Amino acid sequence: VAAIDESNQVHVWSLAPSSVPTQSFSGPEWPLFAWDASGTRLYGRGQIWDLDGPPSAEPLVLTGPKGSSVGFRRGFQPGGRWVAAAAEDKVLFWPLPRQTTQVLSERAGPIAFLADASGLVSYGESGLLLWPLSARTGETTTPLWQRPDGINAIAVDPLGRHVLVSHMDEEVVGRVSMVPISGGQTETTLLWRLYDAFAFPVAYSQDGRRCAAGTHFVQSDDAAQIRVWDLDDGREWVFSLRDRPAGTDVYYRAVYQLRFTPGGRLLSAGSGGVRRWDLNTGEGEWIFRVPEETVMFISCSRNGRFLLTLEKPSPTSDQGSNLTLHDLESGTSRLITSHGHPIDRHALDPSGTAIATATSDGVIRVGPLDDSVPHLVFGHEGRIGRFHFSPDSRWIASSSEDGPIRLWPMPDLSKPPLHT
Repeated sequence: VAAIDESNQVHVWSLAPSSVPTQSFSGPEWPLFAWDASGTRLYGRGQIWDLDGPPSAEPLVLTGPKGSSVGFRRGFQPGGRWVAAAAEDKVLFWPLPRQTTQVLSERAGPIAFLADASGLVSYGESGLLLWPLSARTGETTTPLWQRPDGINAIAVDPLGRHVLVSHMDEEVVGRVSMVPISGGQTETTLLWRLYDAFAFPVAYSQDGRRCAAGTHFVQSDDAAQIRVWDLDDGREWVFSLRDRPAGTDVYYRAVYQLRFTPGGRLLSAGSGGVRRWDLNTGEGEWIFRVPEETVMFISCSRNGRFLLTLEKPSPTSDQGSNLTLHDLESGTSRLITSHGHPIDRHALDPSGTAIATATSDGVIRVGPLDDSVPHLVFGHEGRIGRFHFSPDSRWIASSSEDGPIRLWPMPDLSKPPLHT
């Protein structure tokens, strides 16, 4: 049952015995409510709340033709595919997809899904937050770390214990810390303090046993490193990113991404290409090389078979970029051209069946691996900073310079895209 109080707060109670509202959120003035047949979507004067979606998500706003206001009379089609409402002398109909885009009202930078896809971690204006993706859990948005200084990157422990964070402290010194997902700043564990470098990429192994961080900007040659920690026995590995012998002109490689393979090896991507590191020998071998002034980004399938690389003249370049899909099992590679140029960001879904890209105009493209025409996802108005597939491949999360976090339902790639 739903009710609205004098301050326009909407309260929704479950019919199970309880004196506490299961959900509360801000609503419009003087709404007349309508439920859909499933009891999971609530209509109130031009707005629809998805009670199965993230409890902190903004409602879907229904708009009519220019100059018309959505009135009080309303109703859902029994099958839930349409909603109708009166608007002055008209009746307006809106189609309702089974899943709609969810908007989380937080300007954010780094984002990452929990391993079981039940939540999303973000860093933004309110610090490090955990957003539950379903209201059925009864949980609400949880502050994990009220960090005043900048966080560069985050990674979520597959076992659900910690968030690995690269950040700067009050003295503008680089740090790598583990933040418990249960919250509590006093429990934060410092792994690495970099006096003459900033850490940027962080990663966990698939079994959650190990984590890694790499340097992005350094003030001394010896500080250019990748470090790996074994969270079970406390061992630590240090890999130097010096690319030439001592006594010569030193050239180090900036690292932009780290990924663990299913076999436990570590991939690093950045300036110069992609290297694979063996934790037993401490040796790194180049598996893809590009010119020194060029950078490369990677995304991997969960089983390690497919690797998607993005080659760019510089990390923020709007010039040409090459997107290539590598099948490491067959040893073949194929250039992906259907997503256009230049590409800002890219991702390979965990199952290894879909590719997503983002361009500087805020458009996300999602398509299969065969390089066929992708689906277009619109909504952002500014450049997309980060985006990821959920572990279950049901959602794509994105953050942008234009404002809120968006959760997009995964397009049905078995159907052709509709472009207008």
